[in-house]
Amino acid sequence: MPFLPISDCCLKGSVLPGTPRGTLEPVSPSVRVARYAVKPAAPTGAHARAALVVFYDVFGFQIPNAKIMADAFADKLDVDVYVPDYIPGAPPPALLDPALEAFPGQHAQQSWIASITGKLGLVRALPYYGAIRDAAVHPLVERAVEDLRAQGYTRVVAVGYCRGGSMITHLLEAGDKALLDAAVIVHPGLEPKRWPQITKPTRWLLAGNDHFFTPAKIDDLKAAFDGRPVEFDVAVYADTNHGFAARPAMEHEPTRKAFHEANDAAVDFISRHL
Repeated sequence: MPFLPISDCCLKGSVLPGTPRGTLEPVSPSVRVARYAVKPAAPTGAHARAALVVFYDVFGFQIPNAKIMADAFADKLDVDVYVPDYIPGAPPPALLDPALEAFPGQHAQQSWIASITGKLGLVRALPYYGAIRDAAVHPLVERAVEDLRAQGYTRVVAVGYCRGGSMITHLLEAGDKALLDAAVIVHPGLEPKRWPQITKPTRWLLAGNDHFFTPAKIDDLKAAFDGRPVEFDVAVYADTNHGFAARPAMEHEPTRKAFHEANDAAVDFISRHL
């Protein structure tokens, strides 16, 4: 069963179809970081004291993907889901998409003019980098999870994509004192110094073609957890690029398949840790 029901007419581009059904909660005394919130469509109350946090990728709420995926997680897991807006000044995808391949070989036949134009997008995105840096986002993700604990949630699990995966490794490097109980980390940035500090259960879902996680780096990741008394597993999805599980190129069959499989693997892991 696919993670999201997507008809053939929608198998194009990286923006997921659908209309988010949750609500945007603005900053308030009890919500220090604005967030998208959604509850399961047919709640049973089985996980009333648990919450799932979705940490979106670098494009934030510029596209609806994180919200649509949060809706799916809420229904599949019967749990309240929150997506904190930890990059309120996120760059628009149009700036970076021309420079980034959504799947291996996408730009193989690209003209040199198109290649240069794409690289110029990276330059135009420079004003947005300040909103993405660690010093700007780390305090926000910490406050977002602290607020959920203050609301009374006794179990807080997370799934994070790209930059969001790096937010999870930041939170988990606190070891036993980490604010999260378990997490799924999906094609994150490379922060190997954090890995030995992680003592909570994690599942890592990685792209087969990723400039951060080369085969050698994946071996380093496995070695960092080998023999330690902490739940850890990793899956690598062949013929995919960094970002496949958050903004999939649905017209590329291996990416489309991996998008569904990876997010279903996230559901499986999270269901065992709520």
